Amino acid sequence: MFKISPLSLGIIYLLMATLFINVAISIVSNDGWTFISGVTIFFATINTVSGIRFIQLHIRIAAEKRKKG
Repeated sequence: MFKISPLSLGIIYLLMATLFINVAISIVSNDGWTFISGVTIFFATINTVSGIRFIQLHIRIAAEKRKKG
């Protein structure tokens, strides 16, 4: 099994958030505000927050490594 860095995970989550945002915009422009558009926006929000937190974790880990050595 291999380890995935927090930076890679953060980028993946932000890319997924971008995808969900684009899908939500498409749904809202075609059908208006529906339950599915709300769910899509919810997932985009969760992915955005997760991506940002993973990138912050990467920055904290890098700072600790610089501090130690």
